[in-house]
Amino acid sequence: MNDSEEDCSYVYLEFNEKLTPSIFANKMFLRVANLHKPNPLVQINDLVFKGSYDECAGTNLFFEEIEDPPLSTNIFEKDTPIRLKPVVSQTKIIKLKQMKLPKKVSTNKQCKESVILNLNQDYNSVLEKLEQGILNIEDVSSKEVEQPVDEHYEDMNFEQSDDMPPEPEKEIESLLGVVKNKTAASLLEAKYEKLKRLVRRPVKRMKSPELIAECDSEYKDAYEYHNLERQVCQSSDAFRSVSSPIIEKSFVGGVDIDRCVLHGLIPPSVDLNRVLTKEEQNKVFTIDNLENLSIPARYLVLKECVSRTEELIESTSTEELKETDENGRTIKDICDIFRKLVRALEYTMVQTSESDISVKSKIALHERPSDEYVKYKYNPSSDLLLNCPEIFKSDEWTDNEESKEENTKDKKRTDCREMEEESDVSMDDENSDLN
Repeated sequence: MNDSEEDCSYVYLEFNEKLTPSIFANKMFLRVANLHKPNPLVQINDLVFKGSYDECAGTNLFFEEIEDPPLSTNIFEKDTPIRLKPVVSQTKIIKLKQMKLPKKVSTNKQCKESVILNLNQDYNSVLEKLEQGILNIEDVSSKEVEQPVDEHYEDMNFEQSDDMPPEPEKEIESLLGVVKNKTAASLLEAKYEKLKRLVRRPVKRMKSPELIAECDSEYKDAYEYHNLERQVCQSSDAFRSVSSPIIEKSFVGGVDIDRCVLHGLIPPSVDLNRVLTKEEQNKVFTIDNLENLSIPARYLVLKECVSRTEELIESTSTEELKETDENGRTIKDICDIFRKLVRALEYTMVQTSESDISVKSKIALHERPSDEYVKYKYNPSSDLLLNCPEIFKSDEWTDNEESKEENTKDKKRTDCREMEEESDVSMDDENSDLN
């Protein structure tokens, strides 16, 4: 770098946080080399860095301090304490990485002669020379090199006579060897017996799953609906009969509370006659929880789902009615499936119960669903949640109430018969008068 400004070049060095601020606070040694090459070298004190040129994200500006700033022409401009003047801008940076220099290895290998000390000197004389500083290594070293002494030892053969008794240690070793052989033989026999038992045991082969041929696309919908109908119409073991009544608030006879608690739908409770809250009812009375509901409860859930979805027809458009789900079914197909399930549940309830199903609710079970269902938009996640207190409003069931209802029905039947007989008699009288 010369004194003239034209020969000066500014560059930004990036050390990647390898230097501490204390280095720049004190005087330091700086050396830069090979700036014209792709990998320049920078030395700061005892640290050496190897760099590479790169483009910066913005533009690096370099400033220099000015002692006397020039007078501003604008009188309204305030004087700032900053005394800087822009010098040059640069878009290049040098990213530096610290490197270690290899140690210099001396090529001239000098053979180091081993020094043999003379240990026969007097200790006190050597100590006096050491204290006075006149001890020389040549005085201590012996001038005569000791020759290695080869010592040969002859082996002495001790012949053991037969008359000498054997040592007790050898007798113990011989006895232990016999015991080890016996134990090894016994272990081998035990393994052999175990192997024979395994051979006699019948082989348990893993059953390979039967390959079921896929149904033809022509009959696929009917096959899937048949399986769905069997699952929905099959009653759970928790309910004794299909015609069991549903008690209000506790919903005993319509919900398997223990299974719902086991599945984590509702929290456990110590109270046997627990009252389900609205949130618990919304979690229990859903299509996903049909396996834990009785047949009448399933019927009411599906019937209420259909009535709820009919309210969404007004907000649906013709384009939305043509949309299909993951299984390729339209809204019309889903509507037909729900209608068939409602009819199938009603048919199972009529077949299994001898008399009318006694469940007090707003929806009478003997009413068959109309064939002219309005098409609806199917959205089970948000639209098919039930308001259970509106569905189930029945009191506790007793034998007295059942007998009362049967008596009232019998009275109505007898009254109807008497009215019919009277009407027949009156018609006969009129005919006789006319004749």
